[in-house]
Amino acid sequence: MFCTNTRPDDAFDTTVFADDKTVRELCRKTFTAHPDGAAENHGFVHPSYMGSGVGLPGKALNLLNLFQRPAPPHLLWRVRDI
Repeated sequence: MFCTNTRPDDAFDTTVFADDKTVRELCRKTFTAHPDGAAENHGFVHPSYMGSGVGLPGKALNLLNLFQRPAPPHLLWRVRDI
């Protein structure tokens, strides 16, 4: 869930996020967005890819609410930025 909205600078972020792990540890050098939040594949920015940064966490939140489960903080990483 955490890597849905990660950016290159997350690889250097030593802030403790959750479960005593840093942003850097959770990101594992996996990036899905550019520094400006744009999502790209093979040199082309796809609107649907950019929408997935909000859409996928939204769908997960709906399911969690359906089963009255709390949202883990990982799910909302950078969603406000996007």
